[in-house]
Amino acid sequence: MTKLIKNIILATSLLALAACSDETAPSVAASGNEDAICLSAGVLNAPSAVESRAPLAGHYALKASTAINLCVEGDWAGKTPSRIVKTPVYTVANDANADNINDISPKSDADKLFWDDYGTADVANVAGREKGLDIYAVAIDGETTAPAVADWNVPVAWVVKTDGNEVLRKDILVANNLSGDGTPLHRFTFDEQKTIATNPEEGRLDFKHVLSKVTFKLKAGAGFSGGKFAAAPVVTLTRNKATGTSFTEYCFTEGSVDIKNATATGSVVNTVTLQPTGIADLGNVVEQALIFPGSDFGAADSDIVARIDADGNVYYVTAEKIRAAITAKGGHDGAKTLAGCNYIFQVTVNKTDIVITATITDWTDVTAETVEPKIVVSAEVGAEDDKTKKLPSFRFYRNADGAAEQGKYIALADAENPEADDLADGSTTWNFKTIGATPADTYLYWPDHTRHYFFRGVYPCDAVVTEGAGSSSYIVVGNEPYNATAFPGNLMIGKPELSAGTMCDNPDHAAVDMSTGGICARTGAINLNFRYMMSQVEVVLKTVEGDDKVKLDANTKLSVLNLMPNGNINLGERKPVGTPYMREAETELVQKTAVPNVTFHYAMVPQYLPTPSDANPMQFKVTITNDNGTTDVYYTNVQPIKVDDGSGLKTITQWLGGYHYKYTLNIKKTGITVTATITDWVVATGSDDIWL
Repeated sequence: MTKLIKNIILATSLLALAACSDETAPSVAASGNEDAICLSAGVLNAPSAVESRAPLAGHYALKASTAINLCVEGDWAGKTPSRIVKTPVYTVANDANADNINDISPKSDADKLFWDDYGTADVANVAGREKGLDIYAVAIDGETTAPAVADWNVPVAWVVKTDGNEVLRKDILVANNLSGDGTPLHRFTFDEQKTIATNPEEGRLDFKHVLSKVTFKLKAGAGFSGGKFAAAPVVTLTRNKATGTSFTEYCFTEGSVDIKNATATGSVVNTVTLQPTGIADLGNVVEQALIFPGSDFGAADSDIVARIDADGNVYYVTAEKIRAAITAKGGHDGAKTLAGCNYIFQVTVNKTDIVITATITDWTDVTAETVEPKIVVSAEVGAEDDKTKKLPSFRFYRNADGAAEQGKYIALADAENPEADDLADGSTTWNFKTIGATPADTYLYWPDHTRHYFFRGVYPCDAVVTEGAGSSSYIVVGNEPYNATAFPGNLMIGKPELSAGTMCDNPDHAAVDMSTGGICARTGAINLNFRYMMSQVEVVLKTVEGDDKVKLDANTKLSVLNLMPNGNINLGERKPVGTPYMREAETELVQKTAVPNVTFHYAMVPQYLPTPSDANPMQFKVTITNDNGTTDVYYTNVQPIKVDDGSGLKTITQWLGGYHYKYTLNIKKTGITVTATITDWVVATGSDDIWL
């Protein structure tokens, strides 16, 4: 019998990620004569919309020389065996034409297919002719060798671990023209071949992505030199926080592919390191990996999905936003990946923050909301029953990486309270202004997911913090007439005041006692309790009536002997540290008022008071100028002066920061009698139980 049926001619195209909407696919002309079989082939759910580069709606072309393994089956009644199976190899002969259609040709003459090989011309084979052909195919776009198939009825073993930068070399594409119940999705029959010219949907062989894909789009944000990474970040799909290579695996990377059913099943779980597929611009890096469907992003929003190492900084991405995108997309079993879905994370990495958006697509973007792991701060100043003190601003500090609580602190930003006048409790949500930047940044971000940090606030913002010996940070203060609105009298340092045993609740690592180990990333507020650092020392001079009265006026002088004039306030301990400065033999104070009593009011460096038994005890020295121009001098030791703190008389042995000491010296010609009171200054308050 003459072969009236010519070679099967394949025209192929790939269906792209996002179809070019409202466009109608142009006609695909049949190749060969009217008896030639015309097929079109397309990939459903292609990797990226930007790869669509031709007018045919929803298609992009296979790369030239791509190899396609085919299995073409048909029934020929009366022939033994009646099931005819051909397994030719076809290749993409050239680039696409203007309609994005590839010409495909048999690899060799032995691979040519003919209609009459399936009994189409046999009048006794009407049933086989009407049923048509079942066609299966497998390929990898751009690969000149298609995946080997020893038995088309047995799943093919497949491994999707990345191979250098060629991450998509393992993106196995599978086509069949059958639905799950065996009914045709597209017909391949001799009688219908002529309709393909006017109806390209008829007879199309649809390639499918049977794997899942994960894409990270990484942008170098603030703090990276020139807006670029020094090298492509390393992204690892892992379930837990870790260092080195100690990760918890959760992705299926090995399994099998059932070509006839167009499904893939994972069997081996591994961690996966994504491979860069676009690093020409280190400011925007794209990294991808293929995994098997059924890989589970996590049962909870807080489950870790990936670790990012970017120029020495480490960040962790949780499942929260990708789970939200999965829920919005629908069709998933929990957070398990689906075949043909590309799970896209858009990540902006800054030196101080990581901003995450997550998308999941059938190769079509679905954007989730942004995650911003903000540092939230509250601040309180005032007595427990009188929180009327307003704190308009403060400079926010964090200890340097690797430094202990008493070590070096670095300034992060100035916290500004735009509604300070409206506050009743001394706390607010703060706007942050990065040092040297304008305008306010509104938020600060955690620089690391798991390391613990100590935080401090300093008011006023312009108080100079110095790095001293042993890399400790301190503020130099000196004795000055007290002014509630000027340094050093208004100097306050805030810190989280945590009870011993206050444990962090970060589920990603072992609990740490934050009172000694610092605070890790959280959404709860860092409660800074501000306390005044200086000691208020007020001395009031009084006298009696009668013959023992002394003359108190503007000429009356008060000096303090053996007073320490300056000191260092450490940010870590919030008190003077280190070797005390040399004490001055005599320090004359500036008079504040002369009527009705002479007063002196100072912001003093907190210090211990030398006792009368010391070689150089601390003393008040009062000099009275009489009407005749002569002077009388009175002395009293400071240390023995007692105060009633409610539990009995106690000697004042030191001036503590945040306390107001008021000494009343009653002077008469026969001597000095002394009383003293001590009151809380404006002492910060706050709950220890402040963490979420």
